[in-house]
Amino acid sequence: MDNKQKILNLVQNSPLSNEDKKEWEALVDSSPEISIESIATILESLPEELGWLTDVLKRKKEAFLVLKEDKEKGEKMLQVIYQEERKKIEGWSNKLK
Repeated sequence: MDNKQKILNLVQNSPLSNEDKKEWEALVDSSPEISIESIATILESLPEELGWLTDVLKRKKEAFLVLKEDKEKGEKMLQVIYQEERKKIEGWSNKLK
């Protein structure tokens, strides 16, 4: 099974809303293979993080929309998200050792 299908199977079998599932389908369809591979690796190892990843996906989407209208505010929103991601990834790294 390829990485896109792995992600979609996990998403479809999750308790996420139909709207969130559609967001994941759009993400998988529009992302480069290297991103798909990274997401698949994370979700295979830590499927319980799907909800958190979904939240981050929605927050990033909102921040990029804000960025178009208010560069400073959008950049601040993205900075907060990136810092949160960094901490989370460090935690995953320690958890998977």
